[in-house]
Amino acid sequence: MSNKEKHSKTWFVDIDGTILKDLSNKEIDDIISKYSFNSYLHEQPLLDAIDFFRNLPKRDKIILTTAREIYHKEHTLKALDYYKMPYDDYIFELGSGPRVVVNDIKPAHTSGNEKDLDTAYAINVIRDGGIDISYQYRNIESNYNHQMSGEPQQKQLIQE
Repeated sequence: MSNKEKHSKTWFVDIDGTILKDLSNKEIDDIISKYSFNSYLHEQPLLDAIDFFRNLPKRDKIILTTAREIYHKEHTLKALDYYKMPYDDYIFELGSGPRVVVNDIKPAHTSGNEKDLDTAYAINVIRDGGIDISYQYRNIESNYNHQMSGEPQQKQLIQE
């Protein structure tokens, strides 16, 4: 297994406005009250986002995050499963403020990398706009390839 193959990514992905159309906890309560056991069918998926995550390498991990109340968990997971959104774990009841990921930088030559290796990135998307992050993702991959190989980043962009 190459060094690049063993470096799987962990994706922390917000649910509302990113995977499913944004709903407040009150709106979810109203949907559950009105539709009961079939309430999850009334969530609106952002299918291009779900397709993006379905096409990630199987070794990558997806952790879903949300400010949804824990009592919406069953409803939410049914919707995600119905729309075949892959995930490995989830965190409910987060605040609705900014999410910050903090991780260390792997020093050069400690993990098959020629240069220091960044291990945290952020991608902001327009709420309910779906995910058109292929450009940002290619930039992340280019940066990663550059740090692993030590080759100039422009060369990596041309090779992709």
